[in-house]
Amino acid sequence: MNETQPRTIGKHGKRQWLYPVEVKGRFTTLRNVTAVVLGGLFYAAPWIQVPTTWTSNAEGSTWAPLIQLSFLRGHFILFGQTILIYEVYRFVFLALLLALALFLTAALYGRLWCGYACPQSIFIDRLMRLVEHLIEGPAIHRKRLAKVSLTPKLVLQKTMTQVAFLAISASFAWTLVAIFSGTESALAMNHPSLVVPFVVLTLLAWFDGAYWREQFCIIVCPYARFQGVMQDLATRSIGYDTVRGEPRGRSKGAASSTQGDCIDCGYCVRVCPTGIDIRNGSSQLECIGCAKCADACDSVMEQIGRPKGLIRYDTTERLTTRLANGTLPRRPNLLRLRTGLYACAITGLLGYGTWAFVDHDTLVVRVVHTTRDPFVRTGNTVSNLFTLKVGNQSGSQRDYTIRLVSPPQGIELRSPNRVADVPNGTERSMPVLVSFVPDDIGSTAEERMLTLEVSSEDGIDRVTTRRALVVP
Repeated sequence: MNETQPRTIGKHGKRQWLYPVEVKGRFTTLRNVTAVVLGGLFYAAPWIQVPTTWTSNAEGSTWAPLIQLSFLRGHFILFGQTILIYEVYRFVFLALLLALALFLTAALYGRLWCGYACPQSIFIDRLMRLVEHLIEGPAIHRKRLAKVSLTPKLVLQKTMTQVAFLAISASFAWTLVAIFSGTESALAMNHPSLVVPFVVLTLLAWFDGAYWREQFCIIVCPYARFQGVMQDLATRSIGYDTVRGEPRGRSKGAASSTQGDCIDCGYCVRVCPTGIDIRNGSSQLECIGCAKCADACDSVMEQIGRPKGLIRYDTTERLTTRLANGTLPRRPNLLRLRTGLYACAITGLLGYGTWAFVDHDTLVVRVVHTTRDPFVRTGNTVSNLFTLKVGNQSGSQRDYTIRLVSPPQGIELRSPNRVADVPNGTERSMPVLVSFVPDDIGSTAEERMLTLEVSSEDGIDRVTTRRALVVP
């Protein structure tokens, strides 16, 4: 196998299993803390309730989920506020914000997202492999057992491992279902729209954790394909100091003075979750920037009495060159044109998105023409039929009244003027029939504009909407 061929692929294209060794160090500790925090937030998200009394439209002490993305019910709940599904465009700003944050971190420190915050990395490397380690033993032991015949004890261990994988996958799937449907619906699990996603997500998560694993990062994930575009010569990414480390060797005595600090122990390769050799370069597609190789190398350098940092976060120039006097080149500033533009864009989007979210309408009214005939004529009288859609985002159930504002004369509202018991997070549709004599309402476009006012009966919400009358 050559040095550029992935270790997960054999000579004939057959899958080669990886058994990354566990390592201790500052970067691994940081990854563990991040995994606990993000994983805890994910599993707790469906259960967290936040008060909605801080909004001006909440009545009494009401509570709402922190997050609930209910597509089937046609609304989202974010930080206790309800947003109807046709206002989903507001989430575009959130998506842009997250994308720019990813670009900024990549420009600063490479693939931090992949190594520390990606759900795939946390799920596989920090959870599934931990379970495997606890049940079947350390990686070296599992690698040795993979080459021997199955025994009853080994079959029992592998069965226990798969059962644990399936339980973890089911908890992951249930949490996702709860985020989209609510904890009560997810606990009941009494409808195909809940059961089918739960089963499918469980099987997909199990397949990913039990079999697919690092292949997702190497083959499927698109981020690795365009990560180079977001990095430049000032990016601090994980890499191997070739000047200090080469030539490699284990020799001692006089010959060792001509050798580099790398003793070619291969520890950095054995701990890598994707099986690469970081000494071949930090720009390898398979590298997820987890820095396990840095922790492994630091532990070896400490044992042989040499300075740490042979593998570290640094720029490409500082990892591959030295100045004439033998010192490291100057480290470029983190704040530069690219990162400055990213930071400004993030600040602007964050400000606008926060304002748009906090200031969003609690009552949304739409008037649309019916799909039937645009008008009906009976003698001198013309009737238009509209559909009035009243969306309640106030945080509580409301009653609404409908009032005809204009034209001021010559038109009659022939439909109920009240919409009762509209639950929070729902949209109620009702027909609106108006009749008029064309000669009595005028001939200009403004005079033939229907204006309706919809207001909550408590007087808090009031919305005026307009729609052109269809006149023969």
